[in-house]
Amino acid sequence: MNRLLYAVLICTGLLFAKNVAANNYRLNEAASNHLISYALDGSSNSTHYQKPVVLNITNNTNGIIKIEIPAGSLLLANDSSLQNLITVTNELMAIGPYMKKCLPLSAMCVQQHDAAPSDGKKYIPVEMASGPLLALAQLIAEKKYNDFAAQQALWCLTDNAPIADISGWNAAEVSDLQKFVSKVTGKPMPPPPAIDDADRK
Repeated sequence: MNRLLYAVLICTGLLFAKNVAANNYRLNEAASNHLISYALDGSSNSTHYQKPVVLNITNNTNGIIKIEIPAGSLLLANDSSLQNLITVTNELMAIGPYMKKCLPLSAMCVQQHDAAPSDGKKYIPVEMASGPLLALAQLIAEKKYNDFAAQQALWCLTDNAPIADISGWNAAEVSDLQKFVSKVTGKPMPPPPAIDDADRK
């Protein structure tokens, strides 16, 4: 193989790799480039700490689009009386040309005292969380802590809830979440629950 042909093949390969990588988009980026259309709708089929929103998305192009939704993405409710949310799983979905997909998203509440999402209520992705909130969302995703103990840990950061509120039947998870919140907030660890303290077990 002569050097010129070899160089052409190498350059072609690099360009192809670049184009493939460029097909990974965040929701807002893809929508702003008119590559997709989408809606994020509240769902009353789930609690506010499991899959409270559903993504309905359409690929507007003649190629495959890959949409990335990382853990720690903040979702803002159009209705100020409803809870804003944070995603707690890493999602990567491929959508074929002109195809539609529906995906319930794992997310949790970041406003303890607002109302839970409901059918027909709209959400928009605004930005990534930062600092301890992002780190906690990533920990929840990594450990698959998709339960109320993880929701309580988030409220410790967003609403200054007591660390002792982090409770559940999985002692290892509860301890892990309590230690994380204690470390990032500087608050002391709560004493172990009493034998008859069913609320903290």
